[in-house]
Amino acid sequence: MSEQEQYLTELLKDVVFQIEQHPSNSPLRKQLVNLLNRKSPNNEQPFKIREHK
Repeated sequence: MSEQEQYLTELLKDVVFQIEQHPSNSPLRKQLVNLLNRKSPNNEQPFKIREHK
């Protein structure tokens, strides 16, 4: 993984963490969850957001 890819991966992990801490009824959170839960070309969801229980 290149330095740029590693940076972007870490950045997205930080974004995921912040979104998971945000109230689940927020419209912005819902939009970001939809974006981050998208499947990659190899059918994975590396940045899937966990829902609050």
